[in-house]
Amino acid sequence: DDALTILADRLPGGATFDTVNRRFVWTPDFDSAGTYSGVRFTVTDGLQTATASTTILVSPGIRPLNLLAPADVNLEEGNSVQFYVRSQESPDNPLRFDSVLLPPGATLHPTTGLFQWNPQFNQAGNYRAIFRATDGIVSDTIETTFVVTNVNAPPAFIAQTSWLTLEDQELAFGVFAFDPDDPFYQGVQVVDGVLIDESGRSTTISYEVNGLPDGATFDAYTQIFRWRPSLESAGDYSVTFTATDDGNGTGEALVATMVVPITVLNSNRPPQIQEIAPVSVDRSEIAEIPIIVTDPDGNPVVIDARSALPGFPLPDFMEVVQTGGGEAFLRVTPDVGDRGDYAITVSATDDGDGGGPSRRLTDRFTFVISIVSDNEPPMIDFIGDRVAVVGER
Repeated sequence: DDALTILADRLPGGATFDTVNRRFVWTPDFDSAGTYSGVRFTVTDGLQTATASTTILVSPGIRPLNLLAPADVNLEEGNSVQFYVRSQESPDNPLRFDSVLLPPGATLHPTTGLFQWNPQFNQAGNYRAIFRATDGIVSDTIETTFVVTNVNAPPAFIAQTSWLTLEDQELAFGVFAFDPDDPFYQGVQVVDGVLIDESGRSTTISYEVNGLPDGATFDAYTQIFRWRPSLESAGDYSVTFTATDDGNGTGEALVATMVVPITVLNSNRPPQIQEIAPVSVDRSEIAEIPIIVTDPDGNPVVIDARSALPGFPLPDFMEVVQTGGGEAFLRVTPDVGDRGDYAITVSATDDGDGGGPSRRLTDRFTFVISIVSDNEPPMIDFIGDRVAVVGER
């Protein structure tokens, strides 16, 4: 028998023909669906030649989904990472993404495949993430790992506004510094005078204070500042609180400071009138009754007196004489017809202690002055004009 040679031409792209083994080989890719006609095979013995043609029909196939595995990630607490989960080839249909395992706080967008994560300062450790994508027909799953390195985050005070108070009025407020490395610590609370630590754990923060005003206290355990300013404490103050963490295992403690302004307003105190005992004055005498007033703030006072009966003025035979220095006297010069008891109200008004007229305060004291007269001359009642008619009595 003569040796035969077999050849092939008009092959589809990517197809081969093994002339030794007389084998046609082709694996159509997913873009090769279609009809391929005119694929020709020729055989010859060197003298005679025979040719045959064939048609190859490639139907569409289901393209597998292959996701690109993200590289493993190393990062520090507090830093963020994000990337897109992608397929190796362009999918035939839109993909949807999900996960059965993500690090706490991480997110995966269901349509874009965007993965985002910002590890908090208490999340040092190793984590796995499993990503799945599907076009509704085929799916693929990949996995990546994250190594989060411990970092000590600085404490941060909850902001305090400035405080406004009055002299002799107690001011109390709490301060709290949040430690990002220990976010579940709630601090010590005072409930009905009882200390309660609901977190059940020890704090990682220690506190100090500088610039305490005289008489003020700060409890580093409860973080409560207390102060009752004295009556001479009006002014502006600044108290500095310092919070230091425990280093979170790094050996390097971090510090936060907060300055709290405090303004103490002047508290005006009313003057005080010294008690005056009831006084008896003989009609034939002139009496000077002392009125002694003290003002706790040392401010000048105006002393006045009037009848205690509403709408009645001070009797004409009485007058207030100012002597200065918070003292005056009530001069009483009774005359005929003045016998009786008189209720007198003495008042002392300060100058507002620097706060103006609206801050002025007044003290009042009422006592009785009795005008004594053993014998009063007879008094002729008022007769008035009369009209006489002749013949009548």
